[in-house]
Amino acid sequence: MAAEKGETGAQAALPGDLVLTVGYKQLTIAADPEALPIHLPQLGGDTAVPLPVPGRIELANGWMLEAEAIRERDLEQIQTNSDPWQAFVDVGKRPLFVRRRQPGERIQPLGMAGQSARLKEIMINRKIPARLRAWWPLVVTKGHPIWLVGHLVDERAKVTAVSRRIIRLQCQKMS
Repeated sequence: MAAEKGETGAQAALPGDLVLTVGYKQLTIAADPEALPIHLPQLGGDTAVPLPVPGRIELANGWMLEAEAIRERDLEQIQTNSDPWQAFVDVGKRPLFVRRRQPGERIQPLGMAGQSARLKEIMINRKIPARLRAWWPLVVTKGHPIWLVGHLVDERAKVTAVSRRIIRLQCQKMS
């Protein structure tokens, strides 16, 4: 019945102690419906972790987040970046951290003329599975989020023609 109605988040018990869960674009059958999928990035802990530039940190399930200052400025390539797992940001000399979202937290997505949106709403609209939202990596400065990994960059970290320190962020599954 849950699969027929197609309501995201619906679950149904199956023989053999299995549970069917309806996702945004898939059905999952698992022994532990709360188990987080390993094919998506996620944090392993509750505390903010410094992200050195240059440097990398390991995320859960074999994922890695890397930061490096780039010297070659190709503004067109940066602005037309189509790789969701790569972002270019300008945060000056401010340190970067990786953490989970906080209740009520907001971000100013690029292209929204400084308008802000709640991260929870963005995660829902971007179809990040509900059970993953609390563990989804977020790159932040001490002041605000700058990259919802794999989805969007904050307007306040936008790379422009006058940017002096451009940082390339990349999230990937390690081999």
